[in-house]
Amino acid sequence: MALERELKALFGPVVASECWGITTTPEVGQVRRIGQIAASLRTVDGPEGQRVFIQTLPLPEQLLLCRWLADRDYASNCISKGK
Repeated sequence: MALERELKALFGPVVASECWGITTTPEVGQVRRIGQIAASLRTVDGPEGQRVFIQTLPLPEQLLLCRWLADRDYASNCISKGK
């Protein structure tokens, strides 16, 4: 699947795999933070720049962001909770 391949390229295989272990919805503050990070990621030029940006994030944020991007339903549930 193309999305899995892209997530592995951006986050690395460990984060891309371990993000699926997140089963709970994060707290409201975390939801807002991940939303901001996702928006910022869209402004970064190219895959290499995106990888560098992601590597600057703490591991818990990398995991949440990866899950957010990998699973539309999870992201939607998080956004609903954050409102």
